[in-house]
Amino acid sequence: VSFTGADDLYPSVFQAGHVTGVALAAAQLAHDPSRRFTLDLDHAALMSEGYRHVLLNGAPVAAPRDPLTGFYATGDGRQIFLHVNFPHHRNRALALLRAEATREALQAAIAEWKMPVLDAALSAAGALSAPVLPPEEWRDLTHHLPLVTIEKISDSAPIKAQAPRVVDFTRVLAGPTCGRLLAEQGADVTRIDNPLYPDLISYRLDANRDKKEITLDLRAPDQHKQLLALVDQADVFLQAYRPGVAEALSLSAETLCAQRPGLIHASLSAYDEGSVFSGRRGFDSA
Repeated sequence: VSFTGADDLYPSVFQAGHVTGVALAAAQLAHDPSRRFTLDLDHAALMSEGYRHVLLNGAPVAAPRDPLTGFYATGDGRQIFLHVNFPHHRNRALALLRAEATREALQAAIAEWKMPVLDAALSAAGALSAPVLPPEEWRDLTHHLPLVTIEKISDSAPIKAQAPRVVDFTRVLAGPTCGRLLAEQGADVTRIDNPLYPDLISYRLDANRDKKEITLDLRAPDQHKQLLALVDQADVFLQAYRPGVAEALSLSAETLCAQRPGLIHASLSAYDEGSVFSGRRGFDSA
């Protein structure tokens, strides 16, 4: 692989083009190890936020960022990041803080809290936030697990699939992007849409192209059975809800692999299991 581009599009310490470019190159080589190609790091950087550049019927789609999303100072001289792009997260945060929907009102309310206390309270309320911490403090609070782990659950007869069938049980960006990458490599991907928390249109257009889609309310037994019927024909089950959600819906790796021997059960999580943040909502969470 040859790389071109400066990866200097964003004023950030994080090299979005390098990280995204290496991931894209690795996926291409996994699909075809003999392939030789050049990858532009600036194009890869744009891919990391492709939802900002999609068109619907030839017209740009509004950016999904809510005006209230951003950094706020807490009463102990620290900062917290409040993520309220989704209406349900926004409503939960405003209800906890008893604030009007303006940045000034939110800042005044947040200034009454110490950062760790507020962060824990927002998490308990089902809102979405993140503490602003220096890198060394993040390292102290999280476990150093590998980015990817593979666990063999059981044996099965060999399965050869020309176009692997994937059930994509994900929301928003990270999980759907994983499913999109599989679809771009030739997999037959069916995405399960959540009727309770629909995705913002720009996210949905960018992360779910090249897929089929079905909306299922898994609280209804007949629709839960529809999902299990899809798993019966699948080679991969991809889920990206926070730890515990799949288990609560009887969609754990052990349960589904017992039903469908040979199934690959892939799970993406915002936070390491076992860390102090385990079980918290990430960007994909309801």
